[in-house]
Amino acid sequence: MAARKTGRSGISRRQLMKQAAVGTAGVGAASMGFTSTRRPASAAQATPNPKVSGSLVEWGFGVAETNVLARSRVQAFQEAYPNVDLQIVESFDEQKLLTAAASEQLPDVIWLSRFETATWAARNVLQPLTPFIERDGYDTSVFYEAAINEATFEDELYGIPGGMDVRMLFVNLDHLAEAGIDPATIDTSNWEQLNELGAQLVQRDGDNATRWGFDHKIQQGNVWLWGKGNGGSFISEDGSEATFNNEKVVEAVEIGKQGYDAQGGYQAYETLATTFQGDEQFARGLVSMTLYEQWMMSGPIATVAPDLNFDVLPIRQRGS
Repeated sequence: MAARKTGRSGISRRQLMKQAAVGTAGVGAASMGFTSTRRPASAAQATPNPKVSGSLVEWGFGVAETNVLARSRVQAFQEAYPNVDLQIVESFDEQKLLTAAASEQLPDVIWLSRFETATWAARNVLQPLTPFIERDGYDTSVFYEAAINEATFEDELYGIPGGMDVRMLFVNLDHLAEAGIDPATIDTSNWEQLNELGAQLVQRDGDNATRWGFDHKIQQGNVWLWGKGNGGSFISEDGSEATFNNEKVVEAVEIGKQGYDAQGGYQAYETLATTFQGDEQFARGLVSMTLYEQWMMSGPIATVAPDLNFDVLPIRQRGS
C-alpha cells in the first residue's frame, strides 16, 4: 500500500513509485501486504533495472531471519532494483503513523492488515492505487474477491493483497508421546478435550510454567476464530452494531479462560511468554499445541527446528 505523498523533497522516490507502481506486495497472514511496486516471481527471474534509482521507505514488512519468505521477497526486490536505496522500518504503531501523517513524513509503502485499509484511506493517509493499476493493466482478478473488497474504499483500491492464511493447530508429537497421548484421538471440535490435553502437556518448575500445553491465542486477537467456531457473531445482521457480547462469543472466551486456568492461569502463561523469542515458542518446544498460520513451517520451524516432529490439524467448529 502506498502512503499518500507528502511535502517531502524526495522527488526520486516519487519517480520510482510512478515507474514501478505496477503491482504487488509481499507476504501476509490474516495480514495483507500493500505496496505499489512489483517484484519478480523469484530472485532467479529478476532482471535488474538500473534505470530506476532513488530511495524507497517502507514500514511494517519485517525481514527477520526466521521470516524466510519475507526476506526472500525483499532480496528479490533489491536484485531487481539494485540502485534503489530500500529503507525498511519493520514495525510501527497507530500513533507513529498518525504522527507521520500530521508531520507530512509518511513512508512510501506500508504493510497493513486488510481490515485497516478503509480506516486509513478515510483519513487521507493512503494513496489510491487504482490509477496505477489501470495505467499498467495490472490484473487484480488473480486475487480472492474478498481480499480485493477489503482493500477497497469508496470504489478505489488502496492495497494489493499479499496472501491469505490458513490457521491450524500445530501439535508437537514428541510431547504427546511423552504424555501418553495418541494424536489420532485428538478431536479439534471438542474444545473441552483440547483444554484437558493442555493441562496434561503443561510442565512446571514449582509455580512457574516451563512449557505451555495448549495455546489457543484468543488473547492475541484470535477471538474471532473461536467465536465464529462456536456459532457466534461479531456484528448484527444489518451491520450497524458490534456484538462482541454475543452469548456464543462470550462462551468461547470463557472456554479459552478455562483452558488457561487448567494450565496454571494467564499470569503463568505471561511469565513464560517473556522467554519467547521471535514467535518461535512452538519450534523451540516451549508450547506443545498452538494455533498458528501456515508460515510457521517456512519460518520458525524451517529455521529453528527443521527436524521437529510435529503434525497440523484443522480447527473444526465446536461440536461438529
